[in-house]
Amino acid sequence: MIGENFDFFVKLKDMQTRNVSFSEAGQDQLSVEDIAPKPLDQLPSAPSLMDLLAKSSKLNPIESNLILGTAESSSIHPETPSSSLNDVPKPTPTPPKLPFLGKVSEIYPPGFTYSPPDICNASLQLIIVVTSAPGNVKARNAIRQTWGQFNSTDPVKLVFIVGNSIPKNEKNLKDEYAAHADIIHGNFIDSYYNLTLKTISMLEWIKSNCKMAKFILKADDDTFINVNKLLDVIKSRNDDKMTIYGRVGHDWTPFRDPQSKYYISYDEFADSVFPDFTSGPAYLMTSDCAELIYNETLEHKYLKLEDVFITGIIASQLHIQRIDLKEFVNEKPTEVDPCQLKDVFSDKEEDQVSEVPSHQWINFDRSNDPKVSDIYTSGFSNLPSLICKGDDENPKLLIIISSAPENYEARKAIRYAWGDTGLYDQVQFAFIMGKSESAQESKIVDEIVKYGDIIRGKFMENEENLTTKSILMLEWISSNCENARFILKTDDQTFVNIDKLLKVIDGKLQDTKSIYGKLSKSLDPVGVQKSKFHVIYDKYYGKVYPEFAAGPVYLMTGDCVKLVYDAALDAKFFKVENVFITGIIANHVGIKRLNMDEIEQSVPNVITKCNLRDVVSISGVSADQHYDLWFAMNDGLD
Repeated sequence: MIGENFDFFVKLKDMQTRNVSFSEAGQDQLSVEDIAPKPLDQLPSAPSLMDLLAKSSKLNPIESNLILGTAESSSIHPETPSSSLNDVPKPTPTPPKLPFLGKVSEIYPPGFTYSPPDICNASLQLIIVVTSAPGNVKARNAIRQTWGQFNSTDPVKLVFIVGNSIPKNEKNLKDEYAAHADIIHGNFIDSYYNLTLKTISMLEWIKSNCKMAKFILKADDDTFINVNKLLDVIKSRNDDKMTIYGRVGHDWTPFRDPQSKYYISYDEFADSVFPDFTSGPAYLMTSDCAELIYNETLEHKYLKLEDVFITGIIASQLHIQRIDLKEFVNEKPTEVDPCQLKDVFSDKEEDQVSEVPSHQWINFDRSNDPKVSDIYTSGFSNLPSLICKGDDENPKLLIIISSAPENYEARKAIRYAWGDTGLYDQVQFAFIMGKSESAQESKIVDEIVKYGDIIRGKFMENEENLTTKSILMLEWISSNCENARFILKTDDQTFVNIDKLLKVIDGKLQDTKSIYGKLSKSLDPVGVQKSKFHVIYDKYYGKVYPEFAAGPVYLMTGDCVKLVYDAALDAKFFKVENVFITGIIANHVGIKRLNMDEIEQSVPNVITKCNLRDVVSISGVSADQHYDLWFAMNDGLD
């Protein structure tokens, strides 16, 4: 039997070395009996069970399972044995043993796989640490796009904390960290029964990296936080020390039913009631608590109930005061009402945030507003006859020029200047427009027949429908020019330097899922009162817009088109086209936004070849200026 036990635990060590959970090894649930061949103290002392549990030779098999856990699982009492572990001997079942009763320091693996660099500074009022399961990327993105958006000058920062998981999650987490640099990756196994270890890891990171923050908010990823309200209260408590705030539970008794998820044995906690503790998914503490609590936990007996252990047992021993704040709400309101939310800090959701599309969270009070698919009229009243056809069906660059029907002269100037299709290989041009009552229909029909370069939708052409026009553009590309490598979206008041643009593209041929433009960051929707970007709170509830490409020009890789089109149809309509397409939707589907300095927003005072050669585009151009700019750039008038 010693040999059988040794083989089994070597398998466990191999699974742990590869970051494989029991469920990844081919089982959904593993019974306690199936992993308890013999007490561990009967095994040879030479092999170590796992690097993570440096002192695990004291643990019995039941205790090993408690600390290993099952990634993203809420139970250690599964029922179905693993088919992939059939080669493991099936021992005679032994009665379940008690959970781990040793010190935290015997099982806690300190340090981090990676964590955000230099995120904290001396002016930081609040660091928010969101505990998140490795697979909950949708929840994290929803938070980043809604209440977790902050300006670089805001006195608050946000990070997520996760533990070790299955290889697929680990790869995705690395990519997510590379994109956002806001994830603390601890060295513990991420599971329900290791939530205490996750908070201890949070405290270790704060002790080492963020002592300067005045307050720490710990919250779950299915919790909504009203950051502005929280900052207001923090200002009134700026001088507080050694304090934890939340919904304080008084005289709570331990669950003694072994079948309960919250079961606590008398060996784990002998008293009849817990110390006062802050219950629920969110609590706030003054930063002077962090290092004290971290150091004390390492010398204390482990308890799986994180809030009881950290804010109750440990805080009580350290004489940290716990203050009840009614603004911490631990249940979902019956309806999402801004008037209800404005006076609360936190709001627990019954359903995971990750199950809710992020655009619904961005506009969380817009339940009666239509989706794009409810109002968008698919299809075209005219298709270009010469674009993306035959030898030109796979262009390196497709330029779509948004134009009003009555802007005949602008289109004419573009065709005879920089938009001359005969000048470039692998470059295609098309104009896109809707219907208009002011334009001469017969004149447009003649233009369509003559040039074969106009995409025309069924919508009415106006400022409110610019988003609709771009969605039509995406629909047409998806159906008619899906192999285009890059798409430049612009308008008929923009001059484009094709030669420079092609040089820029040549340096980006390996790029995927990217949008390039003159990026706008942290723009306040309400603060720009006289701008097209101004919207009222009932249309956009985020504190700032997501990063987006400002102005009429942006470039995207061809693999963005279908992603953005499909996601846009399922979103609430938003009239500010570039914010919607390159900000909200691009953010939602994980498209990178990259700055392109070569885009100019205005015509230079003096037009010369020298000040034109290094720009990709110039906006605010009249029909005559298209000719002027083209002539200056090509004839070298300095």
